Amino acid sequence: MRKLPNFVTCQCLLILLIALPVFGQDRFVAFPPNVFRVAADNQIQVVSLHLQRASMSTQFGSNLPVVSPDDRWIAFVQELDLWLYNTSTRAVRRATHIGEPYDARFASVDVLIVKWSADSSQLLVNIVPGDTECVDCEDRLDWKDREKQCSDCESLGDWKQRKASYGYFIYRINDSSLHKSVVPENFKVTGWAPDGSLIGRDTTDFSSPIQFVAPDGKARSITSVPHVTQMDVSNDGTDALVTVNEKINGNEKETSSQIARMSLTGDTVTKLTPRGSFAEFQSPRLSPEKKHNAWTQQILPPSGKITPASQPTSRVIVDGKSIIDCASAFVPFKWLDENRIAVYCDAKVIVLDSGSGK
Repeated sequence: MRKLPNFVTCQCLLILLIALPVFGQDRFVAFPPNVFRVAADNQIQVVSLHLQRASMSTQFGSNLPVVSPDDRWIAFVQELDLWLYNTSTRAVRRATHIGEPYDARFASVDVLIVKWSADSSQLLVNIVPGDTECVDCEDRLDWKDREKQCSDCESLGDWKQRKASYGYFIYRINDSSLHKSVVPENFKVTGWAPDGSLIGRDTTDFSSPIQFVAPDGKARSITSVPHVTQMDVSNDGTDALVTVNEKINGNEKETSSQIARMSLTGDTVTKLTPRGSFAEFQSPRLSPEKKHNAWTQQILPPSGKITPASQPTSRVIVDGKSIIDCASAFVPFKWLDENRIAVYCDAKVIVLDSGSGK
């Protein structure tokens, strides 16, 4: 359920440096709601996309900005449609004209961003209906008029779903065309192989295997590692860094976490951490050329309990070596290239050498 939709301007994050000159070999990193341009000398500036709606992120798509693998494009959602920002020319174009806002009777139609293809030539999007159940409906502008026309107002504020072509589509950058895509129900897409197969898993079953879903809908499973809950797939679709959550001794109330590197073309599995407590090891990230492995480890306070006065620390680890600790239960980070990582820590963007942590 969502409350009555509010279209609000997102607050900008703090950054180290802004309004700096642009240099060659710039990289772009999204720490929603903002995107940052990072120059070769690590100078940082914010990219102005002027987003003006509340953020929404689900397992099946998001309206948050996403940078293409080649750093040429930033996909974002504005006015419920897909837009593209060209990082070289800084030109912005509206890519779709599908979105529809809420009105007095009908729910919205939303375009959500799912996944870029490895070569940045295509973008998977999900066209979904907005929520139809209204919460706090007395805040609606037309509430009083509706109340006068209704004797039983229990569902007075609910919306009807619009007729639209819902589902997954592939947007092609070169000709701005949309093509229907076959994605199983409740399937979370986390990778896109060069042969067009989508890589992910069924979100309704804790023990469901990783699957490759071909463009014709045929699926094959990778069963070497069960209980995968987080997964980062290499651009060539051959390797994955995963978080594995397993029940401890069959106890339904106690779950472990562990980071593992696995081959998606064979049965090779390498465990990179010991089994930790639930949520201790998470956020697996492969470097762009898959030479390095990164993840986070949540360090509980000495008491072992999280309270308002006693918060955990999140540690970013690269190839088994800690590079930074942040006073937070969760720390977002992204690879910029094979040697640099951008971390959002203590309300600012920090760029670190992945080897030394400097």
